[in-house]
Amino acid sequence: MFEGSHGFRTYNYAPVNYIQTPYECTNGFFEGSLELTDSITAFGEFRISQRDSEQQLAPVPYDTAFDPGYRVPVLDDDGNVVDYAQGVSKDNLYNPFGEDVIRARRRMIERARTFEQDVLQYQSVLGLNGDIDGNWSWEAYWNHGYRKMTDTSRGQLYGPFLSNALGPSFLDASGKPTCGTPDAPIAGCVPANLFGGPGSMTNEMYGYLEAKLVDHYKARLDVVNGTITGDIMELPAGPLGSALGVEYRDQSYTYDPDSAKAKGEVTGNTGPGVDGSYDVKSVFAEFNVPIVADMPFAEVLEVDVGLRYDNYSTFGGNTVAKGSFRWKPVADLLVRGTVGDVFREPSVGELYQPELDNFPQAQDPCAATNWGNLTPTQQNNCVAQGVPDGGHGDTDTQIRQKVGGNRDLQPEQGTTYTLGFVWSPGFLDGFTTSVDYWDIDLDDAIKSIDPETALNECTDSRSLCELIHRNYDGTIDYVEGNLQNLSNEKARGVDFSIGYNLSTDHWGDWAANLGWTHLIERSKVEYKGAPRKSFEGSADYDSEGNFKVFPKDKALFNLTWYFRAFRVDYQLEYISSVDAPVSFIDYVQDIDSQVYQDIVGAWSATENLDLTLGVTNFTNEEPPYIDAGFNASTDPATYRMFGRSWFARAKLRF
Repeated sequence: MFEGSHGFRTYNYAPVNYIQTPYECTNGFFEGSLELTDSITAFGEFRISQRDSEQQLAPVPYDTAFDPGYRVPVLDDDGNVVDYAQGVSKDNLYNPFGEDVIRARRRMIERARTFEQDVLQYQSVLGLNGDIDGNWSWEAYWNHGYRKMTDTSRGQLYGPFLSNALGPSFLDASGKPTCGTPDAPIAGCVPANLFGGPGSMTNEMYGYLEAKLVDHYKARLDVVNGTITGDIMELPAGPLGSALGVEYRDQSYTYDPDSAKAKGEVTGNTGPGVDGSYDVKSVFAEFNVPIVADMPFAEVLEVDVGLRYDNYSTFGGNTVAKGSFRWKPVADLLVRGTVGDVFREPSVGELYQPELDNFPQAQDPCAATNWGNLTPTQQNNCVAQGVPDGGHGDTDTQIRQKVGGNRDLQPEQGTTYTLGFVWSPGFLDGFTTSVDYWDIDLDDAIKSIDPETALNECTDSRSLCELIHRNYDGTIDYVEGNLQNLSNEKARGVDFSIGYNLSTDHWGDWAANLGWTHLIERSKVEYKGAPRKSFEGSADYDSEGNFKVFPKDKALFNLTWYFRAFRVDYQLEYISSVDAPVSFIDYVQDIDSQVYQDIVGAWSATENLDLTLGVTNFTNEEPPYIDAGFNASTDPATYRMFGRSWFARAKLRF
């Protein structure tokens, strides 16, 4: 804990969170086939996985504005009861103020939150395939997948017991703190001390309040698919290839929360469960059309086209198309390109998830601490929302957002384009280079409006105010965050690769490859009517609220040396610098570029035994600290979370 410049004691929650989580997984796999006739084969696969894992998060940020507590009457200036709030009784032993407290907040630093998962999942595939007259082949299969997870969490607090522990209390005849009154003591209850310093919440207090919560999740997927492939006819440049198929997909998802969560009787994220499903009927066709072959400036020119129609039980039918071409004007050069529809249907959770409480970071512009920074128009907009002139007194930087699914969601749709070439010059054996430009434009992206965006827009221009719900005193009760088809997202960039393979008589074989991606654009319009924001070389949050950086340049260099039974691999990864805005203040953090290096050596000791020894991140680089990185204080999906480490592996074939 440290004293911030605003005079409040703040808490650094990041060190408590697990970065590397305990994880134990057992996997099994079976694959087999049986030739039924000369032209029909039966096949099957089965894989199963059992996982036990655990995470730890910072302690509960307890706040009676959102969490259960003792029911305290709220009085107006004339002493009339106008409302009831969750708070602390004036007769609580540990209440030093002698009056009811209607808003109390405390980081429960003595007890972290833990989450344990027990996951069983399996997949089975059964099918038949065969040939028809040697020119056509067919395949039909049934794919069944199932996943069951039990999530057990500790560290949250049980509401009815909080009401007892924060209500009236007294010292009994032996001097023991006791809940209730001398005439009506509450057996087994331990009064809670919210107003003491670190350590004032004892193990006995937590032992009474802590809730063990058990949630159950189930997911199922069934796919029945049939395809037939073959050449329809012979064209001057080659056969007209085709693939035709039908598919039926049915999936379901069930979330059964602990009963205390479903009733809203605990701290943290509460809400009812989910039980939803949908099915899809599909037909599709793909064709490979050779246009020209073995001609001047057209050794190969062919086009691939595809069409797919899906009929969803949730929102009806949809058709997507794709096309690509390959052109070799000369033997050394291949020019290629694609164009296609981007399509993603809403998941079961996105469709049917009921409203749950979430507590993202956000700052209310209408708070008294910000009032002096607002223009008169902004101040008037705050007052129009029910905020008292001068602002309200809540300085909390975590607010409640109610997030849920939406049965009216439509699919995300867009277009994607690529254009590039591959050059393999005949005069330089082993050398290849390629350049590809790509462009993705996605409409109706599924997401919820960030609460800080809603607060700022309402204060600036009175837009999105309908999402904000305030209490009688102007403080925020919650901000709506149900999923909608909101944003447009764009991404453009260039992929470049260069490789060279060299064989020598005495020094083995060498292979070098460099892959580089340059991000030209990464932008989005958060909701219809909002300005476009660009994030290339900067940072943003994805549709699930996860922090991400978007470096303009990323490169990966590999060098491999093969010598008899030995192999040595060297890898260098480069990530360019980014600018990351700091939360709540007008400052941009400059995140330096990062370089990671790995080296691995392998020896094929015998025909059946391979030995491998490697060192990853051997220069011991640490992940950059990023203020906006929330729980990890960085972006774990981009940067390596651990320093130098080594591994050894033996692979035995028998």
